[in-house]
Amino acid sequence: MRAQGGALHCQPRGHRPSPVHINGVDTLQPFRQGQLDGLCGLYSIINALRLALVDKRPLSTVQCRRIFRRGVKHLEERELLSSGACSGIEAKEWHRLARMMAEEAGQILSLEISLRRLFRTKDAVSGQQLRATIERNIRKGVPVLIELAGAYQHYTVVAGISEKRVILFDSCGYRWIAWRSCWANSDPAQGRHQIPHYSVSVFKI
Repeated sequence: MRAQGGALHCQPRGHRPSPVHINGVDTLQPFRQGQLDGLCGLYSIINALRLALVDKRPLSTVQCRRIFRRGVKHLEERELLSSGACSGIEAKEWHRLARMMAEEAGQILSLEISLRRLFRTKDAVSGQQLRATIERNIRKGVPVLIELAGAYQHYTVVAGISEKRVILFDSCGYRWIAWRSCWANSDPAQGRHQIPHYSVSVFKI
């Protein structure tokens, strides 16, 4: 089944979400990738783990370095380090990397941490469904990992929402994108940013 297209700014009549930021956004700064590398996938995972754990067992910089090194080693073992550093990795490999890095974080903190994909690849997902799922997790205090296809070709972390904006905790310094520019499918003609439904994931702790 193919995902249905649909703008994420379309909402039920009368729906006016109040702005929400998850804990940690105001006290932490996202780790930033280099200006020339394609390692947003790796950095998005670390940044999401930091936010997910901020109220439970906050990760130190030393611990984050250990998780980072494990991620780099994983990419090297899968012969993806060179290509990943230059042009990024595919979503399937990104999820594989996230599971491995979550396991490493869990070992460090003596916690069970796993990645949960919120939609299956074959699911048909409308723009309203995608937005509602992201909003629901943010309101529960759970950061959401997404792929931004289209203009940015980028992996990032959703850390807040408002009626008009998606608030990001991002390794390239992006602060927000407009809901009205986001679409649920990968058709470049539909909008500036496409969020593939199969990319939308959270860490379960």
